Amino acid sequence: MSNRSITEKFFGGNLILRIAIGIAAGILLALASPAAAKSAMLFGTLFVQALKAVAPVLVLVLVAAALAKKHKDGHATLRPIVVLYLAGTLSAAFVAVVMSMIFPTTLVLTVTDAVLDPPQGIGQVLNNLLFKLVDNPVSAVMNGNFIGILVWGVALGLGMRQASDASREMLADLSHAITNIVRVVIRLAPLGIFGLVAGNLAAFGFSALAGYVRILSVLL
Repeated sequence: MSNRSITEKFFGGNLILRIAIGIAAGILLALASPAAAKSAMLFGTLFVQALKAVAPVLVLVLVAAALAKKHKDGHATLRPIVVLYLAGTLSAAFVAVVMSMIFPTTLVLTVTDAVLDPPQGIGQVLNNLLFKLVDNPVSAVMNGNFIGILVWGVALGLGMRQASDASREMLADLSHAITNIVRVVIRLAPLGIFGLVAGNLAAFGFSALAGYVRILSVLL
């Protein structure tokens, strides 16, 4: 079998099946060699970091491209997307809260010592929100400030409506390129999940697996 066919099968196969294989492989590695399983955690860390790195850029470019390519006399194609996004987010949050109350689950996570400073009132919440709205675009992308990213995406998209067709096409091509990068990262999910499962099982033992199985059962 050629290298090209192996690569096509790896990136073009059923994603759910490959994730299941990655989970099984992570469990087997943790059983066979805990030391190697701890080293495999690197794949999981890199996968999570890749997702965190590409998501803010994707949101910024997609929102800007969607608004830029809409002409003044065109139909509003972004409105149903926003409505569906809000409805889906609120529905998912509601279901998550209900299921967490019905099936409470405790997970062991590795966290560093941190001092939490929760807001003391609605005024402080609104103050923080306003500062996030006017955040520097580079800072918003670097820190994952999606509120600021959305504001800058909308502003950039509206401003690009007055640009030339070539400039708007370039922005659309950029959005397609970022989307392709995200697809590649998602295709690497089995390798990342393999590393996460192997590393966590090696670090916390198989007692942690019960919590993940419980969460997976609730999600399904």
